[in-house]
Amino acid sequence: MFKKMKIGTKLVLIGGLLIVLPIVIIAYFAIAEAGDGIKQLEREQLETRTREIAEGIDNVLTVQKNFAQAIAAMPITVEAITAGYVPDQEVLSPEVEALVQNNVALMSRKDLADVYIAFIATDSRGIIVASDNRTTVGLDLSERDYIQGALKGAVSVGSPAIDKVNGILFVGVSAPVTNNDGKIIGVAAVLVRLAFMGEMIAGATIGESGYAFMVDATGTFIAHPNPDIILKDNIGDLVGMEEIYRRTLNNEYGFENYVYQGIPKTAGFAPVESTGWSVCLSLPDVEYLGPVTAVRNIVLLIGIISFAIAMLIFILFSRSITRPLRRAVDFAGEVAAGDLSVDLEIRQKDEIGVLAEALRNMLKALQYKAKIVERIAEGDLTVDIE
Repeated sequence: MFKKMKIGTKLVLIGGLLIVLPIVIIAYFAIAEAGDGIKQLEREQLETRTREIAEGIDNVLTVQKNFAQAIAAMPITVEAITAGYVPDQEVLSPEVEALVQNNVALMSRKDLADVYIAFIATDSRGIIVASDNRTTVGLDLSERDYIQGALKGAVSVGSPAIDKVNGILFVGVSAPVTNNDGKIIGVAAVLVRLAFMGEMIAGATIGESGYAFMVDATGTFIAHPNPDIILKDNIGDLVGMEEIYRRTLNNEYGFENYVYQGIPKTAGFAPVESTGWSVCLSLPDVEYLGPVTAVRNIVLLIGIISFAIAMLIFILFSRSITRPLRRAVDFAGEVAAGDLSVDLEIRQKDEIGVLAEALRNMLKALQYKAKIVERIAEGDLTVDIE
């Protein structure tokens, strides 16, 4: 098939291939290298950002632990718990009343009210002895994990929960209260608004549509841009996020590619060391791969323009060869048909010009011989004999 092609077609075809192949190869490696570099950079950024957010949450909880310990060590707290809660008591003991007033004063401060929903003290049974809300005195909190942890002697951060009184989402941070003998007699706890930490997560965005979320030690969402799923949905139940669920349960650092609701994404994650929670930062791949798409489009545009220019040059070049050759072929055909009056108007100094000159010399030779034949036919042989 290639042998049957015209020279012009062959020149254009070969020239096109010589242009297209390098462009395709260069484009492939350029896009691949750009993609790998951007992916690596984005993964490092996701990991770094999630570590920073997790450390920020840890620092906040450390402050809350110190606050709970400070309240637990206050003499007024020890005295109130020592006095204890007396069921059906119409008037609180002076020690308990003093702690209640102290807690009320704390909650009246705007800066604290934005962070906390309550300050409470319980006895060794987990019964509230004093709070900033008198109606909660006598409430049994013994099933709360942050109360149980403190009664065992640890400064504890509980699992996110819903407050029994006002229905607000909170995290309990507690510390054991001890008497002069070092015996645990109760618990001092601060109930931190979950929304307070959620605001830290909400502010941790990446790119235009990337967002952060946080799950507890069981994988339940405790901070997310969609408040409707908090304390309701579990990351382990979401199709496509099973591997992230497994790795966050293991308190791992890292990143993971996944597809959620048909959208390819990449998430970085890091554990909040003091709680077993994990912070995740998710970003659609199409967004952070935007520069790769831009590189691809630029390479394609340059390739198309280069190809068009090169093809135009090759077409003009092929015509500069094929047109003279066509005229030479036509000239030879007319001569072969017996027309010795034709002329070949090709004046070039290249090989085609040499061919044209040879054809003109051939024509002159044929014209000369034709004259000889003509004179022989007319009987004029004298000149030729002599």
